[in-house]
Amino acid sequence: IQKFSIMQTSARNYLVNSLDGLLDALPETTVRFFDAFLVGARVCLVLDERGGVYLRDAIQETGACPEMVASIVLRQVLTGIQYLHEHKSRLHLDIDARNILCLKNGECHLGGFCYSTKHIGRTSNFAGPFYHMSPERLLGLECSFAADVWSIGILAIELALGKGPYDMTQFEGPNALFEFRKMVAEGQHGPSLKGVKGVTDAFRSFVAMCLHKNISRRALPGDLLAHHFIQRYESFLLPAGSWLCKQKKPNVEISFNVEHRELRK
Repeated sequence: IQKFSIMQTSARNYLVNSLDGLLDALPETTVRFFDAFLVGARVCLVLDERGGVYLRDAIQETGACPEMVASIVLRQVLTGIQYLHEHKSRLHLDIDARNILCLKNGECHLGGFCYSTKHIGRTSNFAGPFYHMSPERLLGLECSFAADVWSIGILAIELALGKGPYDMTQFEGPNALFEFRKMVAEGQHGPSLKGVKGVTDAFRSFVAMCLHKNISRRALPGDLLAHHFIQRYESFLLPAGSWLCKQKKPNVEISFNVEHRELRK
């Protein structure tokens, strides 16, 4: 259940973005919207988990995923993002493991549309968790569809390692955002799987195509869907469900607390 305070402008914007994103998205790749109701001054959106588990929770229990599982997850995320980009001109802007619902049959559904927006002309959107943001978003520059592709690259690394590419414990306190922005923006190269044992060249190549600092060199979702790392497992689905849904976390409520400018889970 996601709760939005209708008394706060930012929360109302998150609500509208969430509903617009769910309506724009390809149904078979998206978390299913079940119902909405008003409780006091809050609108509650009910999303149907269908007995699944969110990817972040699954990774915390299973650790690094086999490449087949990573490929299956990324293929489905890319399919949904390609549709949003090419048919709806919508940026997701929060592609992250905590927003991907994995079902026991291997289906993966994307949620978390509260920061999504139509890409019409110039777009600059810095809101939200920052560890999967592209360099241009962190700097407050114009961002385009390439910003989502960067987030997919960060997601791919998390699947490969069982954790994110950054040690976020060093980015705490009032200067955390500034220090993280400086580290990502000033580095010559983006994160990579170079030197990680047990990772194939195909997986390394896939990640590298997502995490170019140069926006013009970053791959499009269609290019990534055609990559060998994705194509070699395109006929598989169930193995992802068997691996990721070994244990199921309890349902949670997500409250959008704008006063503290963070999402509490």
